[in-house]
Formats: sequence, C-alpha cells, structure tokens
Amino acid sequence: MTKAEHNPILDALWDQVNLNDFREEIKALARYTTKYEQIKLMKKLIDGFPPKHETYQELKAQVDKAVADSEK
Repeated sequence: MTKAEHNPILDALWDQVNLNDFREEIKALARYTTKYEQIKLMKKLIDGFPPKHETYQELKAQVDKAVADSEK
C-alpha cells in the first residue's frame, strides 16, 4: 500500500480518537511522515480503538493489510 492509500485509514481512525485541539495538526503531520511511521501510528491507533465500534472490524482489516504489505 502507498502512503496515499494509508491516508483514508488514518482519517477513519482519527475520527474515533479524541485528540482535542491537536487533531488537524496531527493529521497534517501524519500525511508527511514515512510509510514506516504511518504503519506504527495505525497500529497504535487501532490498539486504542473500541473493538465494539461498528467500523472496528473494517478498519482492523485495513490496518492488518497495510502492515502485511509493509512487511513484504
């Protein structure tokens, strides 16, 4: 997956995590970070994501795919 493909996954995760006043700054920074850093961030965000949320399974699958792709 490319960094551009990671962005929608990150966007969906951001929408579920309370980052208060730092949301836009963090989103902007994440777009310019390396693919490796994006993967680390997605893994941390999904670990803090409520598993019972209606979009958890879909986002978890996308994160898992991004991780697997990065390990190839």
